[in-house]
Amino acid sequence: MRLEVVPCNNALSAQLRIHEFSPEGWKAQFRDLESLCGLLFQNGIAREFIDKSSLQIVYELLNNIVNEDIAGALEEAHSIVVASGVPSSESEVVGLRLLKAYLSTDAELSSLKARLASQSFELLQRDINPGCVVQKGAVILGFSAIKPGTPGIDVFGKSLPPNPYGSSLPRPGNAILEEGNNWIALKQGILVVEDNTFKILGPRSPQDSCILIAPDKMSVRLVLRFDEDDDFKPTVGFLEEYLSRQQFAISPDMDRIGKTMEAFASTGKNQDVVILTGKPCVEGKNGSLELLLNPEPALPEPDNVGRIDFKTFSYFRTVKKGTPLARVIAPESGRIGMDVYGNPLLPKEITAFGENLGKNTELTITDPAFIVAGCDGRLVMSNGLPEIVDTLQIKDDVSLKTGNITFPGSVEVGGDVRDNLEINAKGDVDIAGIVENGSIVSEGAIVVKGGFTGTGKGVIKSRLSSVSIGFIRNQRIESHSDIIVFNEVVNAHLCAKKTISMKSVGHSVVGGHLIAYTGIEIYNSGNETGSKTILEVGKDFEVEAELIQKKSALQEIHTDLDFLERMLEKMQSLVRWGIDVKGDTRLLEQRARGILQLLRPLKSDLAKKIRELEDALFNPGDCYIWVKGTVYPGTILRYQDRNVIVKDVVKGKRWLFRGKSSSPPNRESNHPEFR
Repeated sequence: MRLEVVPCNNALSAQLRIHEFSPEGWKAQFRDLESLCGLLFQNGIAREFIDKSSLQIVYELLNNIVNEDIAGALEEAHSIVVASGVPSSESEVVGLRLLKAYLSTDAELSSLKARLASQSFELLQRDINPGCVVQKGAVILGFSAIKPGTPGIDVFGKSLPPNPYGSSLPRPGNAILEEGNNWIALKQGILVVEDNTFKILGPRSPQDSCILIAPDKMSVRLVLRFDEDDDFKPTVGFLEEYLSRQQFAISPDMDRIGKTMEAFASTGKNQDVVILTGKPCVEGKNGSLELLLNPEPALPEPDNVGRIDFKTFSYFRTVKKGTPLARVIAPESGRIGMDVYGNPLLPKEITAFGENLGKNTELTITDPAFIVAGCDGRLVMSNGLPEIVDTLQIKDDVSLKTGNITFPGSVEVGGDVRDNLEINAKGDVDIAGIVENGSIVSEGAIVVKGGFTGTGKGVIKSRLSSVSIGFIRNQRIESHSDIIVFNEVVNAHLCAKKTISMKSVGHSVVGGHLIAYTGIEIYNSGNETGSKTILEVGKDFEVEAELIQKKSALQEIHTDLDFLERMLEKMQSLVRWGIDVKGDTRLLEQRARGILQLLRPLKSDLAKKIRELEDALFNPGDCYIWVKGTVYPGTILRYQDRNVIVKDVVKGKRWLFRGKSSSPPNRESNHPEFR
C-alpha cells in the first residue's frame, strides 16, 4: 500500500491518494491519527495548515472499512481536503472609470466583422453606437490608484504574492496600451470584448498600428506590437514616407526607428520608444517680497554697573509711519516652448506682487516698490506679509477679573499675572510685573520685566522666539531661541534652543538645571553650601522631549507585540493539536495575526524615527559655558553624555566643548577644551 499527498489549487489545498489499499495494511501503518499527520509532515505540509477534523474523517472512514465498500470509501477519502492554506487577495483598482461602451455578444461581433469585410469604416460608423467608436490615443478606461492585495500562504508554508489587479476585468488586447493608470487605444476602430479581451476592430494603417502621438502633442512614439488580428508589417521606408507627410517641426530619429524595427523582428518582443519630443515651456516666477526689518529687535546690553533702563527700551519692533518694511521683487518672465508640430507653448501668466497688503501697510509707486508702514505701531508677520497690528493691552493684572487670555496677536500686561492664570498668544507677550505659577505660551517673543516665581506649577514657553525675564525661582522656561535673564535663577529649569545668558553683574544661578543648544553665559554658578547646579550644553531639548515620547510609544508597542505573539502561539497550539478548538478561537487567532501585521511595520517606522531623533539630539558644532564670576563646588558641567564635576572654587572661566564638525583646536587658546 502506498499513500501520496497531492497539492491542489496551486498548492492552496492538499488531498490524499491511496494506491493498492488494504484494510490490514492501513491499520498496520496508521495506528492513530498522529501517525497519519506524520505522513503529511514528511511530505512538507506545514503543521498549522493541516485540517485535523477532515483528517480524522479520512482516518475513521478507512479504519472502519469493509471489503465490499473499498472503492466507494477510497473515492470519498480522495475527495476530502486535508490541508488548506491562506489564499492571496486580489489587488483592487480604486476609482475605476470605463470611458467607452463596447460590443460583446456573439451576434454583435459576427455582424461587425462581416460589415468590416464589406463596408468602409466611414459607412459603418453611421449606424454603430457612437459610444463604441474610439479614436487613436483615446482613454478606454482609467482608475485613480491600485490598492495592493494581501499575500497568501500555500500548504507548504510558502508565501504567495497578491493576485495582480484586473482578474475581474477583460484583458487589454494588443491594440490597447497600459500606461500608468490609463488604458489607451493605439488605433481607431470599434471597441469590443471578445474571449474576455478588449479589442479594437477597424481600419488598419501604419499610423494606427505603430505611430502614437501624445494628446498634448509633446511626443511621438513608435509602438510595435504583435497582433494576431493584424498582418500589417511596417517597413522603415514606409514609416519614413508617412512621417515626412506629418509636417513635424523636427525630423524624427530614423536611425533609432530602424534599430527598433530590427529588434522587433529579431527578438519577437514588443517595442515602445520615443522618436520625437517637443520642447516644454519654462515657467516664470511671480513677484515676491524681501523683508527689510526683523520683527524681533536686538536685546539691550547693560551699562557699566549692570543696570538696564527698561523704560527706554521696547522689546518689540516698533516702527513709524512710512518706515520701509519690505522690498517688492519684480516677476521673472518664462520661456516659450514648442510641441512636435511647432506650435508655441506659452508659460503660465506671471503675476506681480498682489495688491493685497498686510493690515496698516501701503505700497509705494517707486521702482523698486516698497511696502511701508501705514501708521505707527508694532511690526509682525501674518501669512508671509508684514503688517502693523494693534495689541491687546491690559493695564492692570491678569487676574480673576480677566480670566485666562487667548489672543491671536500680541499682548501687553501692565501689572502681574496672578496665580495659575494663563496667557496664550500668537504674537509677542510683554508683562511689566511678575508671573506667579502662571502659564505663558506664545509663538512670539516673551518679555517678563519682573520675574517668574511660585511652587513649580508654571511654565513660560516661546514656540518660535526668545524669552527675556527679570528673575526666576522654582519654575520652568522653554525657548525656541534664546533665554535672557537679568537677575537671579534659583532652582529653575531653563531650556533654550540657542543660548542662555545672564545680563547683570553679581547674580547667580543656584540649583536647578540649565540646558542650551549652543552656549551658557552667566555670572555665578552654585553657592557656598554646594547646591547641585547643572549647566548643560550641546543638546536640543525639543528633540529630547520628542525622543522620550517616541521611546515610550515604542515600549508600548514592544509590550503589545510580546503579549500578542505569546497569545498567538498558544492559540496556534490549540488549533494545531485540536484541543477544544472553537470558531471563536480561530477568529481570535486570525485577528491577532492581523494586528501583529499592523504593529510590526509601526514598530519599524517608530524605531527609524527614534534613530533620526537620536542623530539630531546633540549639537555637532562647538559649544561653550562661560561663568564670568565664581563657580562653586556642586556645579556640574554637562556636554552630551559626559560630565565635569567642579570640586574646587573656580573664578571666571570659560569652557569650550569641541564638536564633531569643528576644525582642529588651537593649541595656544586660553580656553580649555572638553575631552
